[in-house]
Amino acid sequence: MNKERFHNALVLSLGYERIVKDKRITILVDDSDDPLVTLKFEGNPEVIRFKASGEVDAAIAEKIPTIQDDIKAIIEAAHKACLEACRNKF
Repeated sequence: MNKERFHNALVLSLGYERIVKDKRITILVDDSDDPLVTLKFEGNPEVIRFKASGEVDAAIAEKIPTIQDDIKAIIEAAHKACLEACRNKF
């Protein structure tokens, strides 16, 4: 996987507003060939982790009901970014 392409695709998909300005959710991505994405939430000890390349259980977003749509959007964006990074290796 092209890690730089993954990060770029994820940033483009989520946008500046969600990644930098929205302080409710912190998005961490490890630097492995199959990135592990970690979501941390302001004021909530719950942490969500998932592999960018894998299928994610739809119920994972239900852990934090007040921001379910945001979590689902991030999961979908990470998965699409991973597919893009694997598809275009150059």
